[in-house]
Amino acid sequence: DLLEIIGNGKNPPAIQRHLRKMFSGIHQIGTAGEEGRIESVSSSQGETVRFKAKILYSEQTEVNAWLSEMEKEVRTTLCEGLAVSLSVFEPILRREGMKREELFKWMDSFPAQILILSLQIQTCSLIE
Repeated sequence: DLLEIIGNGKNPPAIQRHLRKMFSGIHQIGTAGEEGRIESVSSSQGETVRFKAKILYSEQTEVNAWLSEMEKEVRTTLCEGLAVSLSVFEPILRREGMKREELFKWMDSFPAQILILSLQIQTCSLIE
């Protein structure tokens, strides 16, 4: 596995089958054609997280460099997504007579892990 990853360091689609072993929840990476950019990651359930900043793997000299950058970008994108999710969800939750359509729109806008964390944060906030 390691030799294949190192040998295909500038070809992320070739090492996709190894991603599951390295990153929990990441099944596939989304690349932008010939440009050498990673734009997103997807879970095995088909949920996709699109990056704010694209990862340029063609400019990285080693596979561990762009993998580390990708890991950082996943964290950054999810962290920013949580802040946005909370800012959208709080008014929906606090409004008298919550509208189902607004709730479903919020649920369709964010990855499941962001939704769950947002619900947990708001639940704790309401209890305290």
